[in-house]
Amino acid sequence: MNETLKNILEETFWLLIPLVVGYLVNTLRRSNRANIYKKLMRITGEVNRPGETWLKFITANPQLADESELVSCGYVFEYRGAGELGSTMNKLYGPNLQIKTTMSRVDFSYTYSDLSTNLILIGGPFHNSVTRNFLERMGTSWPFRFEPDSTLVYTDPDGNKTPFKPKTINKEYYGEDYALIMNVKNPYDPEKRVIFIAGCRSIGCYGGAIFLSQQLKEIRKKVPWDEYALVVSCSGDAEDLNARPKLMGTFPLHIRYDQ
Repeated sequence: MNETLKNILEETFWLLIPLVVGYLVNTLRRSNRANIYKKLMRITGEVNRPGETWLKFITANPQLADESELVSCGYVFEYRGAGELGSTMNKLYGPNLQIKTTMSRVDFSYTYSDLSTNLILIGGPFHNSVTRNFLERMGTSWPFRFEPDSTLVYTDPDGNKTPFKPKTINKEYYGEDYALIMNVKNPYDPEKRVIFIAGCRSIGCYGGAIFLSQQLKEIRKKVPWDEYALVVSCSGDAEDLNARPKLMGTFPLHIRYDQ
């Protein structure tokens, strides 16, 4: 080996070291983030193949719309939220995660097997029939309510009420909206989970999905419970959010479903 070739190999070796170290560090970070995310989401389960996890998104249905929403093309914000959250979960869970996205049925014509899997419900009880069914089954163990004017109300154990009222400037601009995020056991199969993302308005659903997808550190610091709820605030217009969603509160849940 001549001296020139030796020098080239040595220089290449020393150049590769930081690249290899950087790759390993990033891999460990992704793995750690994935483990934390899985712990927070509690999404597990096997279908057909060992190690395979199924996740079903069920979104709002525009046939259940009201005049104050921007739904001429369907619930676009809800589908964008499902896409954002699904993309994050695909990266963290890997190729064994199988995701299916469907629109909620107006007549709630679901079988047991349709709902006995890991579910992410996007859309509140007025616009998503599956969300409405699950929240009705929670009965008095559910400390939140959506009022007819879309205000989200939290009632604490002492009966004190905290309202989260959206502020709509006009039909093109949302001055402020709120999203309720809940992660609880699925009554159709307690080994599976149901994650609810319900905005007071349509953009709140998107803000909730963005927060759940991107703000892992903040959630991790404040959520030690197996079942929990988050309230998130956001603002935006007909096209997008105009600020990062903010966490307004965290709440432990002890859900008892009515049969």
